[in-house]
Amino acid sequence: LPDCEFWTYGQEDGLTKCWLRTADAGREHNMTFISGNRACGLAAPERRSKWTQGENNCWGAGFTEDMCCDEKYGPSGNPACWDAAHTFEMCCLGHRPYWQGSGGAARSAEL
Repeated sequence: LPDCEFWTYGQEDGLTKCWLRTADAGREHNMTFISGNRACGLAAPERRSKWTQGENNCWGAGFTEDMCCDEKYGPSGNPACWDAAHTFEMCCLGHRPYWQGSGGAARSAEL
């Protein structure tokens, strides 16, 4: 798709969807979506934050970064790992929800 410049992937109305876009207009803040430009596909694994277990509380109870963040399960990792408190974006990409303090904005800027 030569006209595709940007993409968005996430859950809407209980379905997993992917949108391909020709422009970067109409963006909305949504913590359940991931998005980027067409050039970022191969760079995504390199952007992952290597947080410690104590910093993000994602790993434990049998869950590991290798098991949950591996994109062989799809662009959001292993769906069996995620719930309302633990998301692919927070645990694998380092994006903290806005209600967890200003540190999330600073960390997101690092990515």
